[in-house]
Amino acid sequence: MPGPNAPYTQLDADQVLKQSFDETNDRLRVDASVTAVVAGVTLDAATSDIAIADRITGDLLKVNPDGSIDANVVVSASGGDNIAISDGTHTLDVNADGSINVKANDLDIRNLSATQDNVAISNGVTTLAINLDGSINVSGVATETTLSSIETSIQSIDAKLPTLGPNVAANSVSVTLATDEAPLAVNLDAFTLVDPDNVQLVGSINGTKTGAKYGFVNNLRLQILDSHDRIAAFSYADFGTKNQRITQIDYSSATFPGSTVRRQFSYSLVGTNYRRDNETWTIV
Repeated sequence: MPGPNAPYTQLDADQVLKQSFDETNDRLRVDASVTAVVAGVTLDAATSDIAIADRITGDLLKVNPDGSIDANVVVSASGGDNIAISDGTHTLDVNADGSINVKANDLDIRNLSATQDNVAISNGVTTLAINLDGSINVSGVATETTLSSIETSIQSIDAKLPTLGPNVAANSVSVTLATDEAPLAVNLDAFTLVDPDNVQLVGSINGTKTGAKYGFVNNLRLQILDSHDRIAAFSYADFGTKNQRITQIDYSSATFPGSTVRRQFSYSLVGTNYRRDNETWTIV
């Protein structure tokens, strides 16, 4: 016999009740999507059947044994997201251009490749340039190549420097004096720094540079003998006798202090008389 819903189903009332009630589980058969919010409930992954999935892709949320979850999170600073990465004391500072300021201690860059790695070390104003060979250019400091070149130049200069002491022209270093340089001061005192007997002056007979040159000899003996204040001191042998004779004369002059011209006589005894036969001039 058809039930009251005959226009819509071919089942009778008993059959509808059997289709709606699950005798095995003692509950109504329900085909529905139910979201339950239960407060104060803790699910244990070891005993509970937990599965959170994306309805569209079917991807499951992975819960690790330690209770953490693996999440692929995309955060956009330009989108206004509040980003804070911290160790509990210091917070990472993200610049407006997306860069971060890193303070590196004992940074080892030996394994970085300038051709493959994106290397940028900067103080915010100047960026350190790393060359393809791994070297860096430091302002004010010569590179190893430059220092090697300087060392080679110094060695070359050192090899060309002459030894101390007089040398021939080929082994000497020429010196060029500026034409507008003031004359070099020469401190020469003919009476104290130079032996007067070793000084010779040259002049021309007519007083011109092109005239015949003659040398002036500094003859101290003639200067003393011809001086206006010459003094002669005589020495005698056999003084006070008829055989008295001059043996020595010393000439001196206040104009030429410190020098004495000595004239010494020598005699030969002939019979009972002395005969002068020689004289010697010396400077004492």
